[in-house]
Amino acid sequence: MSRFKRTEILQFPSTDQGDSQKGYWGQLGEPLTIQEYGAINTVHMCPTNTSLAACTAYSKVQLYNVDTMELHKSITKFKDMCFSGRWRRDGGLLCAGTGEGVVKVFDVNTKTLLRVLSGHKGGVQACDFVCDRTGGGTGTGVVSWSDDKTVKIWDLPTESVVNTYTGHEDYVRAGAVSVDQPDLVVSGGYDHRVLVWDRRGGEGPTLTMDHGAPVEAVLVLPGGGLVASAGGSLIKIWDMVGGRLLASVSPHHKTVTSLCVSGGGKCLVSGSLDRQVVWTDLATFRQVFNKQTPASVMSIGVGGRDNCLVVGMLDGLVQVHKRKEDNVVDGMRVDTKRYKKAKSHKYLKHTQFTPSPGDLVVGEGKRDIELRHDFLLRKFEYSKALDAVLKPYVARRKPEYTYSLMMELVRREGLKGALAGREEKQLCSVLQFVNKYLADSRFSAMMLHVANLLIELYLPEHGMSSSVDTLFNDMKKRLDREVRYMETLMELQGAVDLVLSAGNRDAEKPSAVEHRVGTVSAVAGV
Repeated sequence: MSRFKRTEILQFPSTDQGDSQKGYWGQLGEPLTIQEYGAINTVHMCPTNTSLAACTAYSKVQLYNVDTMELHKSITKFKDMCFSGRWRRDGGLLCAGTGEGVVKVFDVNTKTLLRVLSGHKGGVQACDFVCDRTGGGTGTGVVSWSDDKTVKIWDLPTESVVNTYTGHEDYVRAGAVSVDQPDLVVSGGYDHRVLVWDRRGGEGPTLTMDHGAPVEAVLVLPGGGLVASAGGSLIKIWDMVGGRLLASVSPHHKTVTSLCVSGGGKCLVSGSLDRQVVWTDLATFRQVFNKQTPASVMSIGVGGRDNCLVVGMLDGLVQVHKRKEDNVVDGMRVDTKRYKKAKSHKYLKHTQFTPSPGDLVVGEGKRDIELRHDFLLRKFEYSKALDAVLKPYVARRKPEYTYSLMMELVRREGLKGALAGREEKQLCSVLQFVNKYLADSRFSAMMLHVANLLIELYLPEHGMSSSVDTLFNDMKKRLDREVRYMETLMELQGAVDLVLSAGNRDAEKPSAVEHRVGTVSAVAGV
């Protein structure tokens, strides 16, 4: 007896580049919460050990191990509020600014205070280690951004100021450095300006960009060619070559307070006072995922392997979201009913058997699971099979299953019979699927064929219900819109072809023939 051939599920490339990021970050587990005293103004993940996170809150910097959720170390040698606790790129040192206007540098292993950099007349709310110009080094300098409207670069061995930049007219509370371009320093101030400074010379900024609102955060994107600035509810992307504005996005409706990157630099992660963390795709500048938090977000950090998200909030909460790792055994997740049923047989529940070295162990054959629509196809119940793949979850998350079944019904010449004789609810599910994917290039040909069959079967009975009439009107509007798009594209294609043909004609134009007339003497000589 021949075996029933299952329906071949056709695979299509994703039309949305953000689908992978959405699916990846959608697997974040339930948050683990820590209560601190004071707002969490900075969260910075350790560059060398991705399980360590430095959270700066009020007058201390707490180092947490996000894997064990235990306090790793606590740095408390501050008399006033501290800000911007950041690791050096080798993970050995940590710097933090204070409300007194000094920058303190600590040895992380021993918590020893190594350097106190004094010179600012206002609080230092942002600081970072300067990258080594040789590339790949840890650097021996620190840059600080202060409320006294200045930016200073310090030399750690001598505790002296190397450069002082004074181009801002208000508080400077945002700054960034670039690993790819170690000579550039970016600063953002409450005077709405983003300035780029070159350490190799010159007292003035090399680039000036107007954000249009007080700048709360700046970030140099991977590659060193772009910089992101956040202020108000806007995030702007700038070109560092000419200071040109490339994009302006508004994923939040309140002030954006923090920026970082994830996905190897593919997504920009932003936190805001509107209690949301939003992922924005840097290729399309579209929002791909967002996560709600219980309080206003002040700072965010993403683990080096993108396996965790650490959020610091205004009320002192620190939330750690770790990705759920599925434990799969024999192709089954251990937390499912299917696995428990397979592994907890009542006759083998309390028995143990260890085979001898010479015994031949026959493994348990894996049962081939038949999908519901294949079972109904084998019974020639085409209408019920179509209903099985039109369920909301399948139609929304796995439309290729529905498309593949329709292709199989076309091959069997049973699609029209499966569509005929439907009740109102069943007909609405088909119309909703057709309207949703009518303009999708992957399914448009099949959706047009199904739409023609539905019009032939049900449109003569126009008025059978208000919901069906609404869906048919929606189908008409979508078709009219697609026709207009096609006409516009055809006009554009004709204009482009005209320009290209004109350019090719000029390129293929033969060169002018040059006629030379010999001199009289030459002619006479002949």
